[in-house]
Amino acid sequence: MGSLINLKHLYVEWCEVLESLPKGIGRLTSLRTLDVFLCDAGDQEALQLGDLRNLNLEGFLYVKLVGDATNTSEVEKAQL
Repeated sequence: MGSLINLKHLYVEWCEVLESLPKGIGRLTSLRTLDVFLCDAGDQEALQLGDLRNLNLEGFLYVKLVGDATNTSEVEKAQL
């Protein structure tokens, strides 16, 4: 997934079996639209909330937390 560096729009809202986003999405510097951010704090292979700070997203973003969502340091890293 991280090789798609020119990807600008990613829509995953209707991917019902998707439980989290892969870490490689954090390398997509051209990404401007992501409709849903699926975050599983317990999955080390998944993109974490703090990784949002590296993306230049525009518009609305729905954040769906899965598992233990009590880690406030990830929210601080994301600068939300």
